[in-house]
Amino acid sequence: MKGDTFMKRILSFLFLLIISGVVIFSIPADKAIADYEELPQLIIKGNDVNKKEGLTFYNTVTLYKSSDSYGVYDIYVDPNKNEYIYIHGTYKFCGFYFKHNSSSNYDLNNQLSEEDIVVIANKCISEIMGEDNHYSFTKCTLIEGRDFYEVIYNFRLGNNKTDDEIRIIINSNGEVLSMSAFNRDRYDSYNTEKIVNKASKIDKASKIENSIETTDYTIYDEFITKNEKGNIVYRYKVRYKNKADIFDVSLD
Repeated sequence: MKGDTFMKRILSFLFLLIISGVVIFSIPADKAIADYEELPQLIIKGNDVNKKEGLTFYNTVTLYKSSDSYGVYDIYVDPNKNEYIYIHGTYKFCGFYFKHNSSSNYDLNNQLSEEDIVVIANKCISEIMGEDNHYSFTKCTLIEGRDFYEVIYNFRLGNNKTDDEIRIIINSNGEVLSMSAFNRDRYDSYNTEKIVNKASKIDKASKIENSIETTDYTIYDEFITKNEKGNIVYRYKVRYKNKADIFDVSLD
């Protein structure tokens, strides 16, 4: 099935989103998403992907449920079956997968350094998101057992990480294999000062310890996101007593 194939690709390239099934439904486009006429030209593989010119609709998939326009994505393909991803029902471009590229077809005598890989990723970000984008470099990791790197960028509110994250996969010869930015521009319209002020006052220890009734725990991730009701929250992912749990603190 088309949806199953797309799921395997996302998992294999470590997009870190678990898809349990394909659901197709409509969500109103976010008002912050630009109309067709407002979009600049963005040429990838000879196609103006910002306007979907040269592309054919392929499928719609759901990664997660939300009350805004994010979580459901349309996949388009070009004549070479390269895939381009958009927020459902919009022209908001948020990823690609180049089918003909393969991490197994690389030149062992032409392997680039991690610094070179980051330079390539930075150029990719600038070309797609614009020179004045607000994404910050997070890390570059060589995927163990594979000959490609994963380069991660994050949109931050103050010093707080959000779930607006970009992941770029590049093989060691410098070929860009894929990019995902599933929550692109999700927090652009929010009052940063208000959110940062509330986030700074969270007593996370009290919140977590009162819920799990133990002080023996590890926070393995924390970031700003939205819950299913659309409320903006600070989310903690916690491990304790061989369990994993999620705790949200409202920032609205």
